[in-house]
Amino acid sequence: MPTTSAIYDDYLKCDLCNRKYNEQAYSKHLPTCERKAKETMMKDKMKSGINNSKPNLNVKFGKK
Repeated sequence: MPTTSAIYDDYLKCDLCNRKYNEQAYSKHLPTCERKAKETMMKDKMKSGINNSKPNLNVKFGKK
């Protein structure tokens, strides 16, 4: 009887989510995972852009 690791040796690893799939499942999974990775990247980019552009409300205008 083969060991569990021997069974999964022929699986393909997704570089985006680090999960392993057989060849047929991998080809079906990849477009979905790529789309989700792009969406996450865009959300993170928007989030970091918003945080960097917040006005400093502690500044007192017109006073020295």
